[in-house]
Amino acid sequence: MNIPNKESFTLNEVSTIAGIRPYIIKFWIKEFDMFPDVLKKDTTFFRGEDISNLLTLKNMMFKENISIDVAKQQLNKKDDNDRTEKNIVEQIPASNNDDISKHYEQLKIVKEKLNSLLEFAQSLKEINNWS
Repeated sequence: MNIPNKESFTLNEVSTIAGIRPYIIKFWIKEFDMFPDVLKKDTTFFRGEDISNLLTLKNMMFKENISIDVAKQQLNKKDDNDRTEKNIVEQIPASNNDDISKHYEQLKIVKEKLNSLLEFAQSLKEINNWS
């Protein structure tokens, strides 16, 4: 899924991009603690990262048929792993930090793309009943 390169998105834009109805997105915002910056004042704005999180939830809920409680547990594990990775980078001496931060960001992008490929392969497996 290609997310347009914009700073922020409206609820309707996100709904169109992600293929998720607005009322479901609003429910997930309230239910999951992964959209801290979304609700500001009277208008709802999303970042590209928020859309990625919504697509992850969509896959978990609709393709994998995971319950909300199980999805929360899995996302908490993912958050813990992300925090651990960030802590490792922060422990490196400051002189190397800039170079390593650049590589870390590149590796995060590669990791996201690999996860997307894995999800795609899993969906092909399910569609074609491969074991």
